[in-house]
Amino acid sequence: IIFEKKSEVGGQLVYASKPPKKEKVAWLIDYLRNQLEELGVEIRLNHAPTVEEIKALNPYAVFVAQGSNPIILRSVPGIDGENVCTAIDVLSGKVRLKGKKVAVIGSGMTGIETAELLGEQGNDVTIIEMADEIGPGVFFQNLIDIMKRVEKYNTKLYPKHKLVAIEGDTVVTEKTDTKEIEKFEGFDEIVLALGTVSNSEMVDELKKEFDKVILLGDAKKAGKIANAIGTGYKEAFEL
Repeated sequence: IIFEKKSEVGGQLVYASKPPKKEKVAWLIDYLRNQLEELGVEIRLNHAPTVEEIKALNPYAVFVAQGSNPIILRSVPGIDGENVCTAIDVLSGKVRLKGKKVAVIGSGMTGIETAELLGEQGNDVTIIEMADEIGPGVFFQNLIDIMKRVEKYNTKLYPKHKLVAIEGDTVVTEKTDTKEIEKFEGFDEIVLALGTVSNSEMVDELKKEFDKVILLGDAKKAGKIANAIGTGYKEAFEL
């Protein structure tokens, strides 16, 4: 039995399929959903179960695959501003922007893909990155491919800039090499793409109630699609 609190299965794959030229990621969701149907796996959508509900099923094992949440640096002043959202908000369609001046903070794959989507939607995009170069940790083949498209939208790139504050429409940064403070002004929206952290909701509670509680994918360690599928297969196989 799979419990899914949202109205569709797929988790992060749903968001991963939204940037330009990524629609084929949705094929993987379709494939896995079809496999579940063929295997007779029950899926309960729009349902976040309580521990008591799970106990009532008397399960042999409980797999926790509840993914990860966007990192939001609460120590940064202004991070909760009305014009601040996450990359997931943009990819999910919760926040829709067109013809706006937008800052994307962070240039991992999610940040770059979000910047490309925003550029395609007619926004003036600036990417601000703390690392020495844009795209830290991104496979260089992917980076070369996507940066050609990102640059087509005249996206402005600022590596070596650490976010230190958000003051209304202004992003305040510290240059990592000179420690100089620099301000970027006039943004309609500021999009955070600072990575993700495992969602630990219910984990401790579950471990108190069940002998076999197994964490999968991002719930265990935030990573890539292959990591999530790989851990799921390995743990199920070894069970």
